[in-house]
Amino acid sequence: DEVPGTHNAFFYVREGRVKVLSDEGGEEDKVINAHELCILERNTGRFQIEIEAVSDKADLLFFAGEPIPEPIATYGSMVMNTEREIVKAYNDYEKGDFGRTWDQKLDDSS
Repeated sequence: DEVPGTHNAFFYVREGRVKVLSDEGGEEDKVINAHELCILERNTGRFQIEIEAVSDKADLLFFAGEPIPEPIATYGSMVMNTEREIVKAYNDYEKGDFGRTWDQKLDDSS
């Protein structure tokens, strides 16, 4: 599928190995392993990406979207707009006020 050149795009390989096929002359195809993130370079106009499974089974999540013009602040696993929001999020988390608790185990097994 095509992604507009104004969008950012990335994918995360949940299982297996995939190859990003290069359409650039002289550039090598890139292999992305399970639990690795591949950030795709943005250019002008629309672009297409070809991804091919290298292992018998491969599973990935693909994300694309138009960037929003807001500041970004990060610390550890937190992503907010300001450092002040990061501090508040960590305080909320430590107090148990950071959303609902989830008693399910997260993993990549099927």
